[in-house]
Amino acid sequence: MIKIAIIGAGIAGLTAAKILKDCAQVIVFEKSRGVSGRMSTRYADPYYFDHGTQYFTAKSTNFKEFLKPMIDNGISRTGKLILLKSKVIR
Repeated sequence: MIKIAIIGAGIAGLTAAKILKDCAQVIVFEKSRGVSGRMSTRYADPYYFDHGTQYFTAKSTNFKEFLKPMIDNGISRTGKLILLKSKVIR
């Protein structure tokens, strides 16, 4: 089986790994301590900040099916809330 190295565990790297895993031995390298690249949430007490893509809309059935395991496993979330001046904003 062919070996493929993917540099970066952001959305593009993880998507490539998911697609290639059935036909290659895939290894994903990430320099940071966690996955998600620029699409991640940072914490600076007492605030949370989303970096990268703030949201995306899943319209096609294929994209929704692709996202379902990530949502089920807590990798991606739906309906995040924003806290601004001690008030929750949807």
